[in-house]
Amino acid sequence: MKKPKPEVQKFNLRMPVDLMERAQEQASVMGVSLNAFILMALSDFVRRIDQQARASTDAEAESIIGAPIKPAPKPRASRASTAKATASKPVEPPMPRVGRNEPCPCGSGRKAKHCHPAYC
Repeated sequence: MKKPKPEVQKFNLRMPVDLMERAQEQASVMGVSLNAFILMALSDFVRRIDQQARASTDAEAESIIGAPIKPAPKPRASRASTAKATASKPVEPPMPRVGRNEPCPCGSGRKAKHCHPAYC
């Protein structure tokens, strides 16, 4: 059995007992572990808070300006300028290469060859 992440363990210790019991019931109904359910609930909560923050800032800006906000048009680049830009810069890999037997850079603790072989 895999060990849960330390962040989730800390969160579980701080949760009130009644909330923990309700979360356990919901997790069993969904057929997932308690830690997976908590992570899903937290990510959903963060997404909703982010959407509310965006909506409130848009509404505030509209009230100040007095007109609905429209997204700025994207500038169109000519093919010649994009070709020059791509030719002048060397492409850098997103992650540095790691040895096959070194720990994976994602932080899982597994060897890179088993976890993310593309980094090797």
